[in-house]
Amino acid sequence: MSSRGSTHPKGRVVSNRRARVVRSGAGADRVGLGSTAVQPREAPMCDIVSWLAAYEPRGSSWRSTPSEPRGFEGWEGVSAFVRDMVGRYVEAHGPVSVFTARVLTRTVVELVLFAAEQGTTISASAVLTHWTVQQFDEALTAALRARLKNLSAGDRRLADAAGRSSVASQVGSARRVAQALNPRGGWPMASERRHRYFSLPYCLTELGLLEDQIARNAGLARRNGEAFLVLGLGAGLDGRWSARVSPEHVQDLGADGLVVQVPGRAVPVLHAYEARLRALVAQTPEGGLLFGGTATHKGAASDAVARVRVDPGGPQLELGRLRSTWIVTHLTMGTRVPELMAAAGLESMTPISDMAEFVPPLDPSPARCVAAARAMLRGAGVVTR
Repeated sequence: MSSRGSTHPKGRVVSNRRARVVRSGAGADRVGLGSTAVQPREAPMCDIVSWLAAYEPRGSSWRSTPSEPRGFEGWEGVSAFVRDMVGRYVEAHGPVSVFTARVLTRTVVELVLFAAEQGTTISASAVLTHWTVQQFDEALTAALRARLKNLSAGDRRLADAAGRSSVASQVGSARRVAQALNPRGGWPMASERRHRYFSLPYCLTELGLLEDQIARNAGLARRNGEAFLVLGLGAGLDGRWSARVSPEHVQDLGADGLVVQVPGRAVPVLHAYEARLRALVAQTPEGGLLFGGTATHKGAASDAVARVRVDPGGPQLELGRLRSTWIVTHLTMGTRVPELMAAAGLESMTPISDMAEFVPPLDPSPARCVAAARAMLRGAGVVTR
């Protein structure tokens, strides 16, 4: 008998692994005495309708950091949408276990609450998109970096590897659900370059249509839309800040323009929006907020965006796209990158590099464009604004 195997009943030598299978029976039958495998218990299927009706998210959000703990304060405002989306997904893909239902629902909750904080309209066509999932990916990654900061070098390496794997799994689940429920959500082909973490800027035509649609609203809805336009296009503020700005945050320097103060940075307002911002400040009562509401919860921007009525077939009011348009405007004007990063609160140049492809050339003629660029590099006609 070989020292590295066992003798088969018919006399030939077989491997130890094969011998164990022979003693235990065929792979599919190996249960009982001497078995090396047991049949896995089937997970009970979930009655998704009843389960969703009782579901409440618990614990901390995936985007929590030591300096900014997050819960699920906006859950009530999005609960019906989340339950509808998860129910539709399960209906299309078949029964799931309680564990899978819990994972799916938590993923959709996190994605939808993130979108609500950005001021995105809570609808499948607006939330379940490639751009929203990419921004969600960035937010989870930023939260992970913040959680790692105070760890020792050794602990940081281990936690970073585990955290990146967790983020990849969370974003992958969000993408699968979003693609299934909104196949027209701008999903790139596998061969396309991956646009990282940004909302597409508006073009001039889209901005004209959006301005016109918002002007057709009345009362609080019109005030909401006007404030978001002015703060987004004039100061690059999206849903994180535009619904929190009060007159006290706006510094009027007279001939030197306006500056909006947000935590950690001061944002000079583009000249084209100074008069409109001054009007908003003048119309805001003491203690009020520029966007016209009084709510300060994390979903306030989303609630206000939902009030604004725009043509479903035209450009929608998306606060992330207003911010992207503001960045492109500054790049087109020639604003220096360090100052733009400081005003935008950016830690890396990634969003700026993503916006570069939307900056129009200096001249439509390639030859004249090269000449203009050469003149700028030599110091002639340097853009200072």
